[in-house]
Amino acid sequence: MSTTSAEPSNEDPESDGFALSWTMSRVVRDGEDLRKESWHFDLTEFKGAYSLPFLLALKTVLVDRRNRVSIPSIHREFGELKTLLRRCNQVGSTTTEVPHINQAFLRSLEKIKDSLTKDGLRTLKRYFQHYRSNDAIFAQDLRPEEFPLRRSVLGARGEVIKRVLSQALS
Repeated sequence: MSTTSAEPSNEDPESDGFALSWTMSRVVRDGEDLRKESWHFDLTEFKGAYSLPFLLALKTVLVDRRNRVSIPSIHREFGELKTLLRRCNQVGSTTTEVPHINQAFLRSLEKIKDSLTKDGLRTLKRYFQHYRSNDAIFAQDLRPEEFPLRRSVLGARGEVIKRVLSQALS
């Protein structure tokens, strides 16, 4: 049994009252013992590179996901999305503040997809499939097939064989 919560943490005085840093916690009961587990989330590094409505909408989606997905899974997805956002910003493919994920952002991802993880790209596409109607996060003219993915040189069948062999030999 567990209960979850999300709380702003150390609000930045320059954030105009919007906390882009928060902690999600859950209290877990293990028999007679109670313990609190916490995970920290922080989007403040993206202020200026991405629009405030985009960052707040992403935060809202992440917080709301705790009702359907475990907090450690949300934290893992957050790390993958954060890496994508950081890498796109680092390569300088955008010179202005990104209002939301749009065609230009996806073109930038396409250029650097080999330096990103397969899981990160899949997570972004999965978020699009779940939250495509959220205008603050995704442009309305995007289609699922436009999201870049890294394909294995082995193919789907080769990946299955690789997984089976690695498990059998370990």
